[in-house]
Amino acid sequence: MRTIGAVLVVMMTVTGLAIAQAPPPPPVEAPGDRGDGPPPGPPRGEGQRPPRGPAMGGPGGPGGPGGPGAPGGMPGGPGAGGRNERFEQMRNYLGVIDAFSRQSRDASQAGIAAVIAAADLLKPRGSDAGIEYFTKILPQVKNPAVQRAVRVQLAELYKAAGKQDQALEQLRELIVAEPTQSDLKALENTPPPPRQGP
Repeated sequence: MRTIGAVLVVMMTVTGLAIAQAPPPPPVEAPGDRGDGPPPGPPRGEGQRPPRGPAMGGPGGPGGPGGPGAPGGMPGGPGAGGRNERFEQMRNYLGVIDAFSRQSRDASQAGIAAVIAAADLLKPRGSDAGIEYFTKILPQVKNPAVQRAVRVQLAELYKAAGKQDQALEQLRELIVAEPTQSDLKALENTPPPPRQGP
C-alpha cells in the first residue's frame, strides 16, 4: 500500500511540474526593429492607398487572403500561438503519462522516484528530518537499486548537515556493495565505451 501511495505522490508531483511550466519568453524584438521590414518612406497623404503585395496585406501577405493571421491563412500568424501552446501542453501531458506508465511497470524506477519525491517533501524540514526518515526506512527497503538511492540521499543529507564521517560511511557502503544479478545483466547489455584515438 505504501508503494502505491509513493507512486501516486510522484505522479502528482510530476503532473504539477508539467502543468506549472513557465510560459515561453516574450520575443526579444519586433520584426521592424531588426531592420528587415520595409524601409521607412515619406508619410502617406490622404487618399493614397496602402501598398499591396505579398509583404503588405496582399495575397499571401500578413493579414491578406491566405496569409498569416487571415482566415484560412498559414499557421504562425496572430491566434496561432494559442493553438501551438495548447498542442505543446497536450504533448507535455501525454509525455508525463508515458513516463508514469513506464515507471509504474518497473519497481526500481518507481522506488527511486519515490525516494526523490520524499527528499523534496522533507527538504523544508531540514537535513535532520531527512536523515531520520531515510535512516528509519533503509532497513525496510528490499530493492537494491532503491537502497542505493536511499544511501545517496543520506550521503547528501549528512554532507549538508556537516556530518562528513556519516556521509563517507554511506558512500563507502555504495562503493563496496556487490553487484546484483540485474546489475550484471545490465552491464552485459551496455555497449563498450568509444575507443580513444592514438
